[in-house]
Amino acid sequence: KGAIGYLTKPVSEEQLNDVFIKLNEFAEKNIKTLLVVEEDKSSQLIIRKILEDQKLTITYSGTGEDAINKMLSNKYDCIILDLVLPDMSGLDLLMHMNENKSKRNPPVIVYSGREINDEEHKILDKYSASVIIKGEGSDERLIDELSLFLHSTDESSNNDRRKKIRMIHNDDVMLKNRKILLADDNMRNNYALSRQLIETGLDVEMVKNGKEAI
Repeated sequence: KGAIGYLTKPVSEEQLNDVFIKLNEFAEKNIKTLLVVEEDKSSQLIIRKILEDQKLTITYSGTGEDAINKMLSNKYDCIILDLVLPDMSGLDLLMHMNENKSKRNPPVIVYSGREINDEEHKILDKYSASVIIKGEGSDERLIDELSLFLHSTDESSNNDRRKKIRMIHNDDVMLKNRKILLADDNMRNNYALSRQLIETGLDVEMVKNGKEAI
């Protein structure tokens, strides 16, 4: 879930020292490392273009097996993963990462153009930090998500920027004071839904049929 590590009591002085070494490495690291798991070369170029202004060292991998080998031999701060790979699915790769308890897994941002069914969504919600479907506005969201995961504990990053990034992902803040038209011929549904929406901060106007909505 993003923890640097964990210890189970009782712990030795050596174990504690190892924790402080990890903390220092994490705090002193300025340039972040990113692994992009994407087979399509044109998509790799697009991602490189999107992230060219970011302070990142980017490594690319075109297969699941190569990505696993890279993760075993290197440390990454974040992973961008396409679900379509030539040797295994992105879902299989995510589950393989989860089974490897010997090291801390970085947050994974799924960035894919293929449709995702309900069952796959459940798996992705469990094993990935975020899911972005390629399309209009996805470039900006990818940058937002990366900024959130890579700089949320980076003291050198601008505090106002971090607040804005978090606000983008806070649905209640984004929806507050926006006006919504709620149309349902069952007024019990209308009142039940409107109560929840009003609590979120929305300005709700209810109508009972399509003619009133128009």
